[in-house]
This record gives sequence, structure tokens and C-alpha cells, in this order.
Amino acid sequence: MKRAPSPLRFFAIPILFLLAGALPGARAAAILGVDFGRNDSVPAGTSSTSGNFLETGFRGFYISGAATFTGVVGRTYSGLDPVLTSGAVTVSLQGDSSGAAGNIGGRNRGAPLDSGAFTYGDLLYDGIIRTKLTSTAGEFTLQLLGLNPNTSYAMRLWSANSGSDIDTVYSWFDTTSGSNLLGTILNGPGSPLTASANTDYSVFGIVTSDAAGALTFGVTSSNGSPTAGYISGFELSTVPEPDVSLLAALAALPLLRRRRHHCGSRRVLCPCPRPA
Repeated sequence: MKRAPSPLRFFAIPILFLLAGALPGARAAAILGVDFGRNDSVPAGTSSTSGNFLETGFRGFYISGAATFTGVVGRTYSGLDPVLTSGAVTVSLQGDSSGAAGNIGGRNRGAPLDSGAFTYGDLLYDGIIRTKLTSTAGEFTLQLLGLNPNTSYAMRLWSANSGSDIDTVYSWFDTTSGSNLLGTILNGPGSPLTASANTDYSVFGIVTSDAAGALTFGVTSSNGSPTAGYISGFELSTVPEPDVSLLAALAALPLLRRRRHHCGSRRVLCPCPRPA
């Protein structure tokens, strides 16, 4: 006798499609993206949101490349999510306190250029050079203030200094609490730089703000030059939560267990647990 199709057949395939679609997980929500660059009309020691080569979806942070200076320069970005931040975040960059390393300034490098899947050419076209080199806890090259206290965030940092310090390795550290390596970036190979993905020349990590709602980061350079510190941009995002559809798919997995018993001459799906 031909057996009747199992009821399992009618819901197994939709569940498998749901599970496959959910596997990548939820995407993080961007909180603040900043593109660093050069604008020589900006007075020394100050910054502007206006300049050329601003990457779509990012906010500008431009300083002069001609009137360089020593010290810290900052910019406050308002209108941010008041649930994820205080509503306004202050971003600061620091130069070294002595010598040429402290003369931080904007630079235009002209590469890498958009190509194929790489669409962040404007982000990496320019940046800020001669930032403070440090990996010491509590010190910073880059600082963010105005975040929620003791909160985890996802952070990606880009450093691509085409035409200068080629084949240098940049090491980025989370210095908020301790000295924790986020990753390294090879500024090469060769020049001009080329890229094939938007995550090229970047490091990524999950970081936690301190009790004051601050995050600090430091960079070091393998070539030992005090002028080699460089940053192109960053993006701060939420930490992805488990995808709801993935959780639903996982919860449905027990339905795929083939539990049957004989009822007359037919097999039916058994909703009952098996005997111990």
C-alpha cells in the first residue's frame, strides 16, 4: 500500500529556508561614522564638518594640512540616538606633545579608488597624519565622549596612508580599560594602495565604554617614525543582537524530529514524547 505523505513535508522546507536566511544574523545599526580629512581654510587647532571627499553616510572631521598644530582637536556631533548615546558625541584626536609628531594635519592621498565591491574611496582618499602614537591604558590617539556608561559597542577603524609610510603596520588598541589589541593594518603592499572590500585597511572589535561614557583608542607604527600615526575614519555601531528569525527557526527544530506511532494501518506524526 502506498504510504500517505507525511505532514512533516509541508512545513520542513519553509523552516529550512527560514533557517538559511537567518544564519547571517542581524546587522549592527550604525551610531556614528566619521571621515577624517583636510581643509586648509580651517584655523589651526580647530575642526570643521565641511570639506572634500566626504564618504556617503559619514560625517566630516576636517583640519588644516597647512596650519598644523600640537595638541588635541575635537568636534561634537549632535542629533544622535538618545537611547544609544547621550544624544551628542564629542570626537577628539591628539598629536604628540613634542616635536614634529605633534604637528597633526589633514592629508589628501588620492588612493585607493572605488573599484568593484570597494566603494569607500572617499573615506580612504584622505585622513589625518601625525597623530599621537600610544598603546598605553588611559592615553589616546582617538577619544569619544558622550556614550552610555559601561555599554558595549562595535567599533571599526580605518588607516590607509597611500604614498607615505608604505608597508608600515599600524596596530590599533582599545585603551579605555587596559591595553587591548583590536588588530593590525598593513599600509601596503606597495603604492598607490588598492582595495577590493570596504573593510580593507581596517580593524574591528567589540569595546565597552567606561563609567563616564568614554572610549579611547591608541595606534602604534611598526616603522618607529614619530610622524607615522594616521587615521582615515571610524564607524561606531551597536552590537548585533541575535536575529529574531534565527531564534524562531531554532525553536522550530524540534518539530523536525520524526516521531511516529502506528494508529490502525496509518503512520501519523506523534505529538507526544517518547516513553522513558
